[in-house]
Amino acid sequence: MIEERVTAITGSPVRSLRRVKGGGYAVSYRAVAELADGRSVFVKAGAEEVTSAFLRDEQRVYAAVRGPFMPELIGMDEAEPPVLVLEDLSGARWPPPWDDGAVRAVRATLDAVAATPPPAWLPPITEMSEQLLGGWAEIERNPEPFLSLGICSAAWLDASLSVLRAAAESAPLAGDALLHVDVRSDNICLTERGAVLVDWNWAHVGNPSVDVASWLPSLANEGGPRPEDVLPGEGKLAAAVAGFFAARAGLPPPPTAPYVRAVQLSQLRAALPWAARELGLPPVG
Repeated sequence: MIEERVTAITGSPVRSLRRVKGGGYAVSYRAVAELADGRSVFVKAGAEEVTSAFLRDEQRVYAAVRGPFMPELIGMDEAEPPVLVLEDLSGARWPPPWDDGAVRAVRATLDAVAATPPPAWLPPITEMSEQLLGGWAEIERNPEPFLSLGICSAAWLDASLSVLRAAAESAPLAGDALLHVDVRSDNICLTERGAVLVDWNWAHVGNPSVDVASWLPSLANEGGPRPEDVLPGEGKLAAAVAGFFAARAGLPPPPTAPYVRAVQLSQLRAALPWAARELGLPPVG
């Protein structure tokens, strides 16, 4: 029982558990627990093999990384399914809407993340090069899922594909900074101590601009500034981000992440025009 495990972790009996809908892709168990000692805590548990594996990765990060950009770790249970108990951030502000202060807060947090020494065991993001940089190559092999989205014409893709692929495949990933890798609005909340990032299961080591670039399409979609106004001159990263979404948004959703394709399509609608503008391509259409 989740209640018994949360009680063991927190040292206080659980009075109630309120399931909450996560903003992310996966279908992991998420709830706010009200404890007998008056505290409320956030509870996250694996729901099946995939989400349990993600949560175990996340548990390792919470055990090793400290900073104001991290939710406070209350405790965790590594038995199956794994359980993670964190501070309850439901009372914080979760964007959108965005304003200049919120954008500055996230930029400051990403700077702080990049300045934090990463655990020695974190893998380099270059191990994900094929996954992160190979989207346009996949579209070149099989363009139909992408074209079925109606984002652009076949003629536009034919004229632009070689430039997009070359730029994406040369995007700078390598570096020695701590990376979150999945920065987007539903993983960001604004607190009195600054912007806090949740869902750390994709943490790697690499170029800190990768975290900024991954955030910008959702920021633009939600009324924030254009990506190039926040991160100018990064056409290669823009092409990589656009290719990542373009190669996936037209595919059937995996059973463990039924909402992922709609989110990826939304991201693509901002990322592809950004890449086109930075690379001097014709307007997407």
